[in-house]
Amino acid sequence: MLPYIKIAETLDTVSKGASKVEKVDAVAELLKNHQLEMLRPMTRLLQGTLWPSWEMREMGVGPKVLQDVLENLYGQNLEIVGQGVGADNLTKTLRKPPLQHQLSPSKLDALQVYHTFRQISDQRGARSLHRKKALLKSLLLKASPLEAEYIAKTALGKMMAGLGPSLMISAISEAFEVDENLVRNAYARIPELGLVALVAARDEISEVKIAPPTPVIPMVLTSKSAIEDVTMRVPNVAYVVKYGGLRIQVHKVNDRTFFYTSHLKNITKALQDLAEEIAMLAGNLVVEGELLLVQEGELLSFRELVGYINRKQSRMKGDRIQPSLAITDVLYQDGKETLHLGYAERRTILSRLLKDAPRDVFQGGLSLAEETIQGYPGRCDELYCQSLAKGFQGLLMRDLEAPYTPGAQSHRDVVIRKESENFQKLGGNGET
Repeated sequence: MLPYIKIAETLDTVSKGASKVEKVDAVAELLKNHQLEMLRPMTRLLQGTLWPSWEMREMGVGPKVLQDVLENLYGQNLEIVGQGVGADNLTKTLRKPPLQHQLSPSKLDALQVYHTFRQISDQRGARSLHRKKALLKSLLLKASPLEAEYIAKTALGKMMAGLGPSLMISAISEAFEVDENLVRNAYARIPELGLVALVAARDEISEVKIAPPTPVIPMVLTSKSAIEDVTMRVPNVAYVVKYGGLRIQVHKVNDRTFFYTSHLKNITKALQDLAEEIAMLAGNLVVEGELLLVQEGELLSFRELVGYINRKQSRMKGDRIQPSLAITDVLYQDGKETLHLGYAERRTILSRLLKDAPRDVFQGGLSLAEETIQGYPGRCDELYCQSLAKGFQGLLMRDLEAPYTPGAQSHRDVVIRKESENFQKLGGNGET
């Protein structure tokens, strides 16, 4: 049994201006002194994120719900309004025991807190909000003031303790005495730190591989906004068209297909038409590409693409609107990673997979991203201008021998793109 107060005390330590070393030490000390089955829930509670980003789940507790629960506990009106619930306001309210609080030490178990939060997120249908409030109240009634503060922050999704992936990776490395690079590589392949902590504790960190349908953290591409900024000189390069769509990752596992954004958001429901085409490809796969939206031979805007993904109805206006996926890379095929292969070899795999697919993104469905191989970078300017003339965003310059490095920046693969005010206003660069 792990008392939840240990989680709360650790969070309090790391949120009060401690140095990175002190934060890492505090978290590592907590992680290494508990049973293996507690590592995953413990790590999630520390981060305040109780399920991975690609899991189709939400807490469904906002500031108004919390306010109702606290007013019920305190028997008075509270001034907690709007989405910006500040930590100071929260601390003032929760660092004193409520009127209904039992006068006994907290006996909250961390696993109990974890499972109760999962229960809160599971509530659906009639009176689900009432049940959410009751479950949250049951936790707060048993909590000490310090525990109540972090329970409330977890419920709101506003932990703000500074325990990001980088710090947690260092803490896992220290706790289980494993190389930090191994932890980082494992996290890039299975980006769920609770699971990473578990495999580190089992001394299996070096064995972690891509495990579809768990998404992989994409490789970060170096970006240049002007053609003259590109100073890379490599013997052989491929210039791949940068269409200006949404960078996505696709997992094919037997007869099922999963789609994720580069922020690991699950968008599978929106792309069932493409799922049928992906299902026709041979074997189990993880591929990457640009998602576009086509209507009558024309590409629609990035804004319309986002609207299509987020649509509530099964279709947008216009029966001829269809998604188009220009596939650019392959990360995994039939039980084996392809990350270590050079880009040219990975492209060859894609060419075989998509030999029957149309090359034209304007037709919708699947296609292989348009590519030109050059033995020198001299034609880059010409190809870049051709891409812009077709209404695309620019080029992706690929080193033919460069591997794919998930979660890390590649300095051998460069995006050369037209800067667009509209793209910036959308909060993205077509790769989110």
